[in-house]
Amino acid sequence: MEFWEIWVEKYRPKSFDEIVSQNIAINNLKDFVKSGNMPHMIFTGPAGTGKTSTALIIARNVIKQNYFANVLELNASDTVRMNYVRNAIKGFVNQKLVVGDDTLKVIILDEADNIPTQVQQALRRIIEKASSSVKFILICNYINRIIDPIISRCAVFRFAKLPKEKIIERLKFISEQEKLQIPQF
Repeated sequence: MEFWEIWVEKYRPKSFDEIVSQNIAINNLKDFVKSGNMPHMIFTGPAGTGKTSTALIIARNVIKQNYFANVLELNASDTVRMNYVRNAIKGFVNQKLVVGDDTLKVIILDEADNIPTQVQQALRRIIEKASSSVKFILICNYINRIIDPIISRCAVFRFAKLPKEKIIERLKFISEQEKLQIPQF
């Protein structure tokens, strides 16, 4: 029996060096990870530019043990409503682990620009009260849909649209790896 894996995950960048055409953001993020002094962050830019992949790379670099217990990854447009913020996110933030109080936890909220304003207000309060051992990474296409009080509490990283050549290069790589026969245009 063959194991089938979704290509989006199979070919997702696994290290900072694999992120394409985002040098300014990546270089700054590498410095934050090395220093161990990571702020709350917002990644903004067009779809398909490496925002989610970068957030996952950061989480894997800063969470050295118990990754799945210390990382909460959510698609905010699907799940983040008031009760969820009050219960699940707040509970995750306040959760104490046996490993120790100095264990870093990361909350990744993808599509954060789809969170209703009222819910963002509740989220802002959680971000304010979160200890230094909990870091939020909000990912959005449109930063103008994130309320100013959240933006002011985060370092903002802008991801640029990928050049067409880089997209074609990656598609060729995947087609070669998967042994696909694709006609040339």
